Amino acid sequence: MRRLWLFNPDNDLALAANLTSYTPPVAAARLRRSGQSLPLWMGLPGDFVLCDGLNAEWLDGLHRDFGIEVQPWDHLSPAIPTPWGWSRAARTTFLQAGVPAAALPPDGALDAWRELSGRRTAAILHERLARTLPFEIWPGAEVVSDNARLRKALDNGPTVVKLPWSSSGRGVFFCNPTAPERVLRQAQDAIAKYGYVTVEPMVVDRVSDFAMLFISDGQAVRFQGLSLFQTDERGNYRGNVVAPQRTMAAMLGAVCSTERMRTVASALERELTGLLGGRYAGPVGVDMLVTADGLLHATVEVNLRFTMGFLALSLERFAAQECLLEVASGDQTPQCRPEIADGRLHGGSLALTPPGGDFTFILRVR
Repeated sequence: MRRLWLFNPDNDLALAANLTSYTPPVAAARLRRSGQSLPLWMGLPGDFVLCDGLNAEWLDGLHRDFGIEVQPWDHLSPAIPTPWGWSRAARTTFLQAGVPAAALPPDGALDAWRELSGRRTAAILHERLARTLPFEIWPGAEVVSDNARLRKALDNGPTVVKLPWSSSGRGVFFCNPTAPERVLRQAQDAIAKYGYVTVEPMVVDRVSDFAMLFISDGQAVRFQGLSLFQTDERGNYRGNVVAPQRTMAAMLGAVCSTERMRTVASALERELTGLLGGRYAGPVGVDMLVTADGLLHATVEVNLRFTMGFLALSLERFAAQECLLEVASGDQTPQCRPEIADGRLHGGSLALTPPGGDFTFILRVR
């Protein structure tokens, strides 16, 4: 059956709020509105995208230049609701658009997925990987649910404190033991509100950021591909590499062997199936990094939603050269000069979203 896509990148914030009616921060709302057409690049022929309306001339260009056969939803045709991520707020968006309630998940399922989307899952997954992998990995996160244990955890060298749900750096605090009071107060407030935070050793020197992407069919979890991305010094997202999987595997092989990556992917399929089988169906992205000492941090984040890595994976078929997927502030479409042939980008840069947005999603040949 055809899918009805929804781009709601603020979903982690919606999970934290856990409200039926949720208003995202202004910047998040602008990002969502600017990127509402992105699922056009991910869908299959016959799929739909839920959006407020698209520039018809721009959409005709996608059909002509890239053969894309995904359309804005007509609010009549049946389709499977497919958001970037599920929350009560995502369900409300579909309901308000006219999707029948019977086609949407009930409260019980949403509550279960919210809990699985929390950072406790990354801590549990790390424990399982550490027991099964035949090599040492970076220490995982500790789930901290009381203030006395929190103080002790923050005294163990530079640490990272993470709220159960957050997005784009919000809810992630870097703490030095010599001055933890501000972070301590924020973490204590989070424990009172959500029941726990996670605390893990801070990685000071990172040499590579990447992710492994999976799909759960509701029973088994299967590896889909690698995602290589760029971050700033605090780990905030800057862009995704768009290239064939063999190219990205070779890039990553410079800091982490291909054999080791295969071992990790296989272990994650097994352990994620154990954690999620029978409980969740959909995309799963596991963010990782490699330290300067060569240690793999295998569970930086576990995202039960689509990510920019999944978008990059879909964009590979439209790129004739190695590219970078970027998000730029403002309307950058006038500066984009794509060189397109045979339905693929051969040179220059391509605006993936229509003109006039507060942000522009760009595919740029490196």
